[in-house]
Amino acid sequence: MKEKRKTGMLIRLMAMIFIPTLAIAGAAILLSRSSIENGLEQRTLHGLKLLAHSVKAGFDNMDGDFSVDENGELWTGDINLSENPEELDRYVADSDAEVTIFIGQTRRLTTLVSAETGERIVGTDADAEIWEAVQRGEEREAIGLHINGLSYS
Repeated sequence: MKEKRKTGMLIRLMAMIFIPTLAIAGAAILLSRSSIENGLEQRTLHGLKLLAHSVKAGFDNMDGDFSVDENGELWTGDINLSENPEELDRYVADSDAEVTIFIGQTRRLTTLVSAETGERIVGTDADAEIWEAVQRGEEREAIGLHINGLSYS
């Protein structure tokens, strides 16, 4: 009888220790996962901002002003950037990043390629909500964009 009692108390004591410990461990795992995801997202966004600044600085150093001709091709000075997209490709070589240059709301030069045609996705417009924010002078960060049927997250 005493042996049964000791065993019962031992089980209750273990339950009193292990159940809260497991609950705390589960909560810690969930919190750390969220923190890690947030940290990775912030680091990625920071890297993309640096990439955008690098692309802007590189293209700002080219001679001439940006213009779009009657065929929708992007020029800077006497350089047809639409015929030389490798200028933009250099910025994202060996990465999973994509870069687009917009003139107004329209995509004029990009590293994005259509999965269907294999052609660069130019002549399409930026998301209206993002474009409106940019027009107001706001910086916009977006996760999970869909461009030409593909998800970018």
